[in-house]
Amino acid sequence: MAGSDLRRFAAAEIVLTREDAYAVIRFFWNDVGVLPEAFTDADVNFAQGLLVEAVDATYAMGYVQIVFDTFFMKVPRDLNNLFGMLKKVAKASAKHWWRHATEKDLADPKIYETVRMTLARNFRLSWEIRKQTGELTY
Repeated sequence: MAGSDLRRFAAAEIVLTREDAYAVIRFFWNDVGVLPEAFTDADVNFAQGLLVEAVDATYAMGYVQIVFDTFFMKVPRDLNNLFGMLKKVAKASAKHWWRHATEKDLADPKIYETVRMTLARNFRLSWEIRKQTGELTY
C-alpha cells in the first residue's frame, strides 16, 4: 500500500464510469473537489486503482485482521453504494490485477476501514494536487 504501488490500467481495462470514479474518490475523501463530468481518464484510472488496491490489501490482511476487527468492533466502511462497482470491477478483472484476493473473495468483496484510511493517507497529496492544479501524479 505504498504511495507509488497503485496499479495502472490500459484503456481497455477500465470498467468504471466517471460517476463510479467520483463515488470511489468520495469513499476515500469526503471532499472530492472535482465534478464527475470533469474527471479525466487518468482520474478514473486512479480511482479504479484505489478500489483494486483496497480490496486486495483487505484480503492480504487475512484472518488475524478479521479477528482483530471483530474483537475491537472496527466495522468496515459502508460499501452499499460501492458494492455494485466492486462487483463490476471483480467481474471484469484479470487474474494478474490481484496479488491476494481470490476469485472466491471477489464474490463478496470487502474493504477494511484500516485499509481505506491508509490508502486515503498515502494518496491524499496526489488528490489534493489534482484538485488544485488539474494534474494527477502518483
